[in-house]
Amino acid sequence: MAESNVEYKESAFPNEKGDIDGDIPVKVHIIAPSTLPEGYQFEAEIGAPGLKKTINVEVVSECGVKGYRCFN
Repeated sequence: MAESNVEYKESAFPNEKGDIDGDIPVKVHIIAPSTLPEGYQFEAEIGAPGLKKTINVEVVSECGVKGYRCFN
Protein backbone atom coordinates (compact mmCIF):
# COMPACT_ATOMS: atom_id res chain seq x y z
CA MET A 1 0.00 0.00 0.00
CA ALA A 2 1.46 3.33 -1.01
CA GLU A 3 1.38 6.13 1.53
CA SER A 4 1.98 9.86 0.95
CA ASN A 5 1.25 13.38 2.18
CA VAL A 6 -0.63 14.41 -0.98
CA GLU A 7 -3.11 17.28 -0.63
CA TYR A 8 -6.67 16.03 -1.13
CA LYS A 9 -8.89 17.73 -3.70
CA GLU A 10 -12.50 16.67 -4.05
CA SER A 11 -13.79 16.32 -7.60
CA ALA A 12 -16.26 14.45 -9.75
CA PHE A 13 -15.11 11.43 -11.74
CA PRO A 14 -14.68 11.80 -15.52
CA ASN A 15 -15.14 8.74 -17.73
CA GLU A 16 -12.86 7.75 -20.65
CA LYS A 17 -14.41 10.48 -22.83
CA GLY A 18 -13.82 13.15 -20.18
CA ASP A 19 -17.53 13.46 -19.35
CA ILE A 20 -18.49 13.64 -15.67
CA ASP A 21 -20.66 10.60 -14.98
CA GLY A 22 -20.04 9.92 -11.28
CA ASP A 23 -18.63 6.39 -11.69
CA ILE A 24 -15.96 5.40 -9.18
CA PRO A 25 -12.49 5.03 -10.74
CA VAL A 26 -10.53 1.79 -10.33
CA LYS A 27 -7.99 3.41 -7.99
CA VAL A 28 -8.70 6.07 -5.38
CA HIS A 29 -6.62 7.73 -2.66
CA ILE A 30 -8.04 7.61 0.87
CA ILE A 31 -7.00 9.76 3.84
CA ALA A 32 -6.87 7.61 6.98
CA PRO A 33 -9.27 9.07 9.59
CA SER A 34 -6.79 8.01 12.33
CA THR A 35 -3.91 5.57 12.82
CA LEU A 36 -5.28 2.20 11.71
CA PRO A 37 -3.92 -1.34 12.14
CA GLU A 38 -3.56 -3.95 9.39
CA GLY A 39 -6.94 -5.49 8.54
CA TYR A 40 -8.98 -2.52 9.81
CA GLN A 41 -12.11 -1.90 7.71
CA PHE A 42 -14.19 1.26 7.36
CA GLU A 43 -16.52 3.05 4.95
CA ALA A 44 -15.32 6.12 3.05
CA GLU A 45 -17.27 8.66 1.01
CA ILE A 46 -15.64 9.72 -2.24
CA GLY A 47 -16.63 12.12 -4.99
CA ALA A 48 -17.81 15.65 -5.45
CA PRO A 49 -20.83 17.05 -3.61
CA GLY A 50 -23.97 15.63 -5.22
CA LEU A 51 -22.02 12.67 -6.63
CA LYS A 52 -20.85 11.08 -3.35
CA LYS A 53 -20.38 7.32 -3.30
CA THR A 54 -19.68 5.13 -0.26
CA ILE A 55 -17.00 2.45 -0.60
CA ASN A 56 -15.65 -0.17 1.80
CA VAL A 57 -11.94 0.20 2.57
CA GLU A 58 -9.56 -2.29 4.20
CA VAL A 59 -6.05 -1.46 5.43
CA VAL A 60 -3.86 -4.20 3.97
CA SER A 61 -0.37 -2.93 4.83
CA GLU A 62 1.42 -5.09 7.42
CA CYS A 63 2.32 -1.90 9.31
CA GLY A 64 -1.15 -0.34 9.08
CA VAL A 65 -1.43 3.34 8.16
CA LYS A 66 -0.73 6.48 10.20
CA GLY A 67 -3.54 8.93 10.85
CA TYR A 68 -4.34 11.57 8.25
CA ARG A 69 -1.95 10.00 5.71
CA CYS A 70 -3.12 9.39 2.15
CA PHE A 71 -3.07 5.77 1.01
CA ASN A 72 -4.51 3.69 -1.85
